[in-house]
Amino acid sequence: MILIITHKVDLCADLVIPRLQARGQEVARVNIEDYPLEISLSYYPGIYALPKLVVYGEAFDLAAVTAVWYRVPYEFSARRWAVDYQMTRFIESSCNHTWSPLELFLPCLWLDKPLSVRKASYKLHQLAVATNLGLSIPKTTCHAWCLACISRTCFAML
Repeated sequence: MILIITHKVDLCADLVIPRLQARGQEVARVNIEDYPLEISLSYYPGIYALPKLVVYGEAFDLAAVTAVWYRVPYEFSARRWAVDYQMTRFIESSCNHTWSPLELFLPCLWLDKPLSVRKASYKLHQLAVATNLGLSIPKTTCHAWCLACISRTCFAML
């Protein structure tokens, strides 16, 4: 089974899923907008070997997952229905970190691992990796604000 973690408006997934099914692949699609109201992911260490995934009332056996396609370009937002700021931030943080631990439980092929995507979004991490790999990088300064380019130094916003 191929698990696709995406969102409701994803034309690429909409086009790929029927082709996968035509090739005999079982596909489970998770739209993160529907979490946690229509989708549940629960894990009880010592009771379950793997987390339990229920999507729109249908339970999926995560042991049968052979690949995960992680297509989440934006984060979960509770601002449209939550009223308290602190509660809103807690809900959003919890929901945005729900899917990342799955890669610890599912040792299958991942297209865009959540933790790798998160690391790749941090400029300082990118620069450290490039340096460790021996790549030559231009002089770079990172600030919380953008500065004018001086000489041949590149500036990046965090």
